[in-house]
Amino acid sequence: MLAFLSVFVEKLLLSGGLKVSELQSNQYHSLLTAAEQMFKEPVVLIDCLIELAKSLPGRLIVDDTSSPKYAQLQGLARKMFIPSTGAYCQGFKVVLFLWETGQVRFPIAFALWHAESEALPELALKGFSLLRNQTPLKPLVTLGDAGYGSQEILKRLTDYGWPCIFRFKKNQKLSEQPIPQLIPRGYGEITGTLENHTKIKVIRHKKHFLQCNRLSWTRAKIRSCYAKRWHIEEVFRILKSCIRLSGCQQSSMPSQGFYVLLCCVALACLELYPSLSPYAAKQAVILGSLNPASLLKLELIQL
Repeated sequence: MLAFLSVFVEKLLLSGGLKVSELQSNQYHSLLTAAEQMFKEPVVLIDCLIELAKSLPGRLIVDDTSSPKYAQLQGLARKMFIPSTGAYCQGFKVVLFLWETGQVRFPIAFALWHAESEALPELALKGFSLLRNQTPLKPLVTLGDAGYGSQEILKRLTDYGWPCIFRFKKNQKLSEQPIPQLIPRGYGEITGTLENHTKIKVIRHKKHFLQCNRLSWTRAKIRSCYAKRWHIEEVFRILKSCIRLSGCQQSSMPSQGFYVLLCCVALACLELYPSLSPYAAKQAVILGSLNPASLLKLELIQL
């Protein structure tokens, strides 16, 4: 798979996008065939990066980011709110499953949220299920914001034996009581059960609540682990500003998905290159001092 992707990732890193007019006809047909096969499942596992993750114990972080599209996406675009601008736009969202080791971070799976897809928490559930049943990965902890802290996800990950920490919404109840009543002041912790009988610990730090399915973990450990979630925000920034995540102009969702796959592999190549930041590594590729093909040999990189 990695060898097949190399020619497309090279063009992406060098030109900041992927133009069909720049591809040979056989390359373009191979791309379309791969895209059709890949999106038979709503969540795409990135096999070459999962192989890398097997040897690197790490944390699994899930979150999503908007990909605005002002052209038609074959009727699949959704109306989305962009918090940074306060405006609405048409497009889709990328749900990313990020593997973070403390040294490097790279995506191992992703999904696209659009007009015909399932809800974001359902896509996350499918991703967790595929990663658990089709790979030997077992994260040290799974992290996510309140949008992914549903009762179904907490129960599923608890059944898997995966530790997890998610933000806990203020309007949620624990042991049938509103959480602000159980922890009325700025700091504290409490153990209780959700409506589906999953036992969790909830801690409060000022106005924020965190839920964890490991009852023995201390408040300090829960906060320390959850602080690692910022890595996915940094990765989204790199994907958008350095690799141009929204740079695909094709109208079909499989083509958009294949472009997202290339962006994920390109990010891993830049992130894993020793001694250089992703921005510096890409600049070195553009200047010709680094060969993009060498960045794809992930198994040869010494971490």
